[in-house]
Amino acid sequence: MKQIFVFSIITLSLVFLPQLANAAATLYFSPSTGSYTINNTFSVTVMVNTGTEAVNVVGAYITYPQDKLEFLSIDTTGSILTMWAENKAEGGKISLSGGVPSPGFSGSKKIATIRFKAKASSGTANLIFNSDSAVITNSGNQNILNLTSSGQGSYTLKAVVVTPPEEEEEEEQPSQQEEENTVVESEQEESTTTEQEETIEEETLPPVNYGIQITVLNANSKKPVYGAKISILNETGFSNFTDQEGKVTTEIPRGQYEVSVEYADKTSKYYIDVTEADGGIQEFEIPLDFSVSPFEKYLPLTIIITSALIIITLLSLIIANIAGKSKKLQPIV
Repeated sequence: MKQIFVFSIITLSLVFLPQLANAAATLYFSPSTGSYTINNTFSVTVMVNTGTEAVNVVGAYITYPQDKLEFLSIDTTGSILTMWAENKAEGGKISLSGGVPSPGFSGSKKIATIRFKAKASSGTANLIFNSDSAVITNSGNQNILNLTSSGQGSYTLKAVVVTPPEEEEEEEQPSQQEEENTVVESEQEESTTTEQEETIEEETLPPVNYGIQITVLNANSKKPVYGAKISILNETGFSNFTDQEGKVTTEIPRGQYEVSVEYADKTSKYYIDVTEADGGIQEFEIPLDFSVSPFEKYLPLTIIITSALIIITLLSLIIANIAGKSKKLQPIV
């Protein structure tokens, strides 16, 4: 009976509450990109980021292409949600909705992990949050989900490359001169073939990805910055939010990249050089400067002093005006 009541409350919240114009919460996938071979399985974690707003109900409704992906399972281990209304997949749609008791939660949290199997050998499989998704505030019961800013998942599917073995043919025993000529020709052909194979491999093989970890710290206190949006300006357009330790982890090819950090209505740009780290993940630290400029620091005091001077001037004019009228009203002797 209690489960039915909880299901009803969560469902009514998701159906009848309107979306706010200044919605700040987002839903996103981790990882948001990847490349997978047909018949291989992979996992995608559904995340929610509410910023500083406390919420207690989340509904994530996801569409996936059934011709390219096969749904395998949903794992809610480690989810921030403790009461579930929906936890299922059917007809190319995954439904995840649930809540937590008051006072709710805030920040970037895990909703669930979905496991898929690649069915196609080519093309791109996209995961999309539907318009009926919602994030409901604990106070006021308002839907603050910004669906436009929420992330999508885009995963490249590819075939298994199999090289057939070369067939051996029986030949007549050649003479010594023919053997010498054959050896020379064979060495030349092997050299040419090796160069061609190396060229083909460089042109056709996908770039090797290397693990990186970006940590965002407060430049003054050296403490981690939680909920900062990290965007790496590369071909895949990676974007994610820092966790409670101020960290974001992903895989990208070697090279130099521009990194954009968005936090507290400020955007900062940095550059990182990704190389092949020995035996692990390459780590980068980005300091954010939260210091206030002298103009911003003393602007409120300047406004107060200016306002006080205006008030004093007005009072002086009023007193002078009253004094003048008093002199005019004195009786004539």
